[in-house]
Amino acid sequence: MAKKSPDPIDVAVGQQVRTLRMKAGLTQETVADALGLTFQQVQKYESGANRVAPSRLYRMSKLFKVRVSAFFDTVSDR
Repeated sequence: MAKKSPDPIDVAVGQQVRTLRMKAGLTQETVADALGLTFQQVQKYESGANRVAPSRLYRMSKLFKVRVSAFFDTVSDR
């Protein structure tokens, strides 16, 4: 069975998670601890390998001090 590629929107959101995390000066470990995750899960979110649930995006927005829509700023409408 062939492995499915991540959805481009999941990849774009993951890249924003990484960008916003770095702008906030936080490590993957710090984010993971704050959200009750493993740092590997944060890595998977950032790579787009795993989708980020809306509730988790909300918690990340509070942690990074941004609006939830900031995670979708780079998503193209194409």
